Amino acid sequence: MHRFTMPAAAAAIAGALLLAGCASTDGSSEASSCDVIKVEVRDISNGAQNTLAAESDPAALSDYLSGLSERVTTLEGEAPNDDVKSALGDLSTSIENAAGWADEQPTPDPEAEEPEGLDADGIAAQQESIQAAAVKVTEVCTTD
Repeated sequence: MHRFTMPAAAAAIAGALLLAGCASTDGSSEASSCDVIKVEVRDISNGAQNTLAAESDPAALSDYLSGLSERVTTLEGEAPNDDVKSALGDLSTSIENAAGWADEQPTPDPEAEEPEGLDADGIAAQQESIQAAAVKVTEVCTTD
């Protein structure tokens, strides 16, 4: 008697589904690239906004946001059309602007009894800009 391990069984089932066509997309490369882009943009936008709200070290915030901007730039290469590419460029710019804003913030004094946080209004403005740019990507990345 042969015993299958869970990974082997999962691979066998996934292979069978793939061969049967159950795991395929509708055949539209634009649809699948938009699906991928929308998921990535949602993750990037959420990550940027959450980190803006939680990170108190401007240098760490700037580094993180710069990494997110690079992810968006990579997505531009997968854009199915010029409208999506332009919207992704705008999102990248919003994230780069937020990184620049973070670079301009004073480094908190770790020895202060009550260390100052980053400017709440500035954080909100950066979050709104990133959110608006992310929404624009999802609006223009359609298969209609």
